[in-house]
Amino acid sequence: MQSRKAQTLRAASLIVWDEASMSPTSQLRVADRLLRDVMNAYAPFGGKPVLFAGDFRQTLPIVKRGSRAQIVSATIRHGVYWVSMEKYSLERNMRADGDQPFADWLLQLGAGSLNKGLEYVTIKVGAVSESFACLLDFVYPRAMSLNNVRDYAKHIVLCVTNDECKNINDQVLLHYTLHV
Repeated sequence: MQSRKAQTLRAASLIVWDEASMSPTSQLRVADRLLRDVMNAYAPFGGKPVLFAGDFRQTLPIVKRGSRAQIVSATIRHGVYWVSMEKYSLERNMRADGDQPFADWLLQLGAGSLNKGLEYVTIKVGAVSESFACLLDFVYPRAMSLNNVRDYAKHIVLCVTNDECKNINDQVLLHYTLHV
């Protein structure tokens, strides 16, 4: 209770919990109990305002060998805290950058309405690169300075798993080592 972390929690005027949609409701119970203890208060989360941010159309909590129903029931939407939360939604898709057909396609993808209930999605022609080399040339154009790390930090290839990320990183390094 006297640690530096406890003092920091007491001094905080807001706690931001990003990617909350990935957090199982059990994590909220732990955080609630901790904050109640640290703040010596009975109010939820010790009376601290907590901003939960996340998109439930993205990655949900991991439930080892869990069924779809078990995974969904582990989300904070099915926990006791959900009913007392104020909910807000963002209205503008910044990633689509004004491309309304792409923004609509992303919303349909997230809602599961693109695939008519099947477990796969057909991606439009032109949205998939012809080869890995073409993808790299698109994400990391040759005009970028190899010496300017900031240029590269602004471009990314998203991966689902750490293994996939390592594989792509290795291929990127190999690609640019061979072609520079």
